[in-house]
Amino acid sequence: MKEEIREQIAAEKAEEKINTIFSAVAADLTAYAEDYALWQARGETGTEPPTPPNFEEIAEAQGLTAGRSELVAPVDAAEEPGIGRSFELVPDPGSRFGIRQRSWLEMMFGEGSMDLRPQTSRDMLGNRFLSWKTQDQPEFVPTFAAARENVEKAWRIIEARGLAQEQAEELANQAKTRDVSLEQLSTDRGDVSMTQVGPFAWFDLASGMPQLSQPPGVFLPGDEFMQAVFSLAPGESTVAFNEPKTVCYCIRLLSLTPPESELRAQFFERRDDMMPIDQVAQQSYAGVFERWIEGLEDRYNLRWERQPRMPRR
Repeated sequence: MKEEIREQIAAEKAEEKINTIFSAVAADLTAYAEDYALWQARGETGTEPPTPPNFEEIAEAQGLTAGRSELVAPVDAAEEPGIGRSFELVPDPGSRFGIRQRSWLEMMFGEGSMDLRPQTSRDMLGNRFLSWKTQDQPEFVPTFAAARENVEKAWRIIEARGLAQEQAEELANQAKTRDVSLEQLSTDRGDVSMTQVGPFAWFDLASGMPQLSQPPGVFLPGDEFMQAVFSLAPGESTVAFNEPKTVCYCIRLLSLTPPESELRAQFFERRDDMMPIDQVAQQSYAGVFERWIEGLEDRYNLRWERQPRMPRR
């Protein structure tokens, strides 16, 4: 308990320090946004606009890491490690628990999002982000010449999925029939890499609400990946894609701790606390709803010419 208390106190102090730094940086960014809005409103031709903040200097002074991106669409931004899947918990009187998770994508691309407004978010690993949108380009249909590189990249990814799955299944079969480790197979072949990951749980409760865990060494795992992992018995192997289906993993479960019997006992001991179970059930329901929509799209041959807009909140 002593070590847990120390870790909690240290985490609280770190959180307080980060909040102080982020508040100071956000105040500077907001001041610039207000000055820029006034300059635009006055319409003073021939005058120079306010000088924007130097992010690199601010980050260096505050011990942060600065970064910027070119114009990016929501579907591409979602695949950015860390910030692409980050979120913030915000009050929501209409929800069952009075709070909801607001994704970074909603902050940047959702209806009512504004330019030059600082936004804070965090990922499942505890990393914190302070970001703002500097430009919002209206939707348009690009020429084929402009879109060709992205189209070719997407086509290659889709065509490669079958080959990647075949190779992963071949590794799984070899591991089973030859009774060798995936590490040995990767060494023998030389065209694949092996990483030992974990231990990790299906869901992470660090933020107070169950979130799909993001174990280091696995790129953007989704429910399909977790379902495959936790369906295995120790020593068994299987294959599964990550959520965006850009990586196919050959997986071998080394151990399950605690054993399934103990996990079941813990579940029954905590059955009076239904909030975490209800939250996980809501996420599962959302997955069922998404699959139902996908089924309707397949049944009626619906093809989107562009990604649907963010839903109203």
